[in-house]
Amino acid sequence: MSDETEVDIVAERLRLGAGFRQDERPDIVRHFESLSRRLRNFAVDSVDLDLSVRDRDTADQKITLELLVPGSNQFVASSTEPEMRDALTDVREDMIRQIDDAKEKRDPQKNRRLRETIRKIP
Repeated sequence: MSDETEVDIVAERLRLGAGFRQDERPDIVRHFESLSRRLRNFAVDSVDLDLSVRDRDTADQKITLELLVPGSNQFVASSTEPEMRDALTDVREDMIRQIDDAKEKRDPQKNRRLRETIRKIP
């Protein structure tokens, strides 16, 4: 899969909410490339990503990234880092961790309860 295809899921499904300008979009999409790779197993049109910032450029700045994918609960990552770049990195890494954790819970090889249930099926 090419890098361009990997970026497309974020590029196509990311909605910039309050506090972000559309001219910031290309940089944000590039910054979220690693998140895009985690989402490549989902159909592009089944993913909803929302990014917003509250009290931008103040001491109370809070960035929130929300993700909705089929078959999972809604994932939410927030950051109160004062620098925008650091906050974006923070929410990206937290979202990747949440996706990985959810995937691991559903993986029978890593979840003893699921593994044992599968073995009992004739």
